[in-house]
Amino acid sequence: HQHYCEGRKAMKSKINNSLVKAIAEMATFLEFSSEEVINPDAAMEAMEQLAAELQSLPEDARIELAKQFEESADKFHEPAKVKFIKSLPETLGLV
Repeated sequence: HQHYCEGRKAMKSKINNSLVKAIAEMATFLEFSSEEVINPDAAMEAMEQLAAELQSLPEDARIELAKQFEESADKFHEPAKVKFIKSLPETLGLV
């Protein structure tokens, strides 16, 4: 039973890491894409919808997500994107 639980915990961690990365990638795309790629109003609306959904998480989950954004930011190579990912907890209203 313990081995099964450890396996589930590892899988949950991988899923959580993938979800954090996917959210960061989507937010970065919405923030940094040109008008030719995505309409600015549509990008803002999508970011607001993302924020609203994430704000509905329980407080402990929002705090953990904010910490994971901070930890994952350095995986982005461009300084502007690193700074943006580190600002996501505030941008998305998580903290």
